[in-house]
Amino acid sequence: MLSSVDESSVHSRVIPLAPFLAQHAWGKQGPASLAARLYFQNTRSPLSRKARYSEVCIGTHASAPTRIAYDHSVTLLDHIRTEVIEVDPDKVDHYARLHKSGLPFLLKILSVSSPQAVHVHPDSVDAARLHATHPDVYPDAAGKAEMAVALSTVDALVGFRPAANIVAELARVPEFADVVGRPTTDNFVKIVKTGRAGPKDLRTLFMSFMDCAAEKISSCLRAVVKRFSKMPRDLLTSDDTLLLSLHTQFPDDRMCFCVYFLNRVKVEPGSAVFIHPKEPHAYLHGELIEISSCSVNVVRAGLTSAPVDKDAFVKLLTYNDSPVEVSSKSLPCALRAFILPPANVCFQRLLITNRIFSPCKDFSWGKTRRLYYSFSAACG
Repeated sequence: MLSSVDESSVHSRVIPLAPFLAQHAWGKQGPASLAARLYFQNTRSPLSRKARYSEVCIGTHASAPTRIAYDHSVTLLDHIRTEVIEVDPDKVDHYARLHKSGLPFLLKILSVSSPQAVHVHPDSVDAARLHATHPDVYPDAAGKAEMAVALSTVDALVGFRPAANIVAELARVPEFADVVGRPTTDNFVKIVKTGRAGPKDLRTLFMSFMDCAAEKISSCLRAVVKRFSKMPRDLLTSDDTLLLSLHTQFPDDRMCFCVYFLNRVKVEPGSAVFIHPKEPHAYLHGELIEISSCSVNVVRAGLTSAPVDKDAFVKLLTYNDSPVEVSSKSLPCALRAFILPPANVCFQRLLITNRIFSPCKDFSWGKTRRLYYSFSAACG
């Protein structure tokens, strides 16, 4: 249990940060983006009303460097290397790693207005391999797990559905079965009915879908869109409606059918969901805090204009099928610790009040002195 922080004593030692602001097509526009408002609050840099601001990042990753607010020529990593000095011999190894690699976590606030790409993050073994082979595409050798804490209601696709649920959709949506392939579908249904279906069987099903020719994908998508468009809305499921929306934004993209493969989850404000490495996912809408290991490696499969790597995507997945566990514990406006399952992923402290949102990383100078970094969330 972490003790509360005396803000009056902490503020005298706070070094304000200027976070990194990113833009993607799925981000919210102009000041409607919480990420953009947070960035403006901390930098006073002008914002475009037309730009789509997707995320504000706090961390030391080279692709999205946080800087010191009063001197933007100095990155957070530079500051750590020059100002954080260890005098406690018991912590030499810890500080050597800190000075070499920077913070072990990456914190983002995401503002999502439209679906992200369906994507997956590698584990450390696959990340090292991908980075060695394509360093221009995969910029680091670190695996990535993440925790998403909802600030508004977050709509997302996370992980494969239970096999029985996929079977039900294959029976209900014939166009879905057609793109998977009828023989493969029939075999999967038989195995699921025996109760012995496992990751190997789901992998066979999904790879058959991913191998389907683009022409057939296009034909089946247009057929199902035409059929759904003629049906009364009350006869469509929420996933059917999502498919229609995705096809409007990404015509003929095979991953429109992913709505029948993946779990659809709604994460309410203050609740959280953990996403393991090698687990397919996409945030569809909402604003959230994302806390992850320090990596930006992403392997996309579709629903994007960015490059996709279909072969890497299907090879990375674990093909575990299960419902998503959403933590229903609300996030209090107080100090709270989040410990992510992998031992190397630990976001130690999160301070939230109505005026301050601060990732406070504790750096001991000897046994008495601490240095805090913060950024303000008083964005109106």
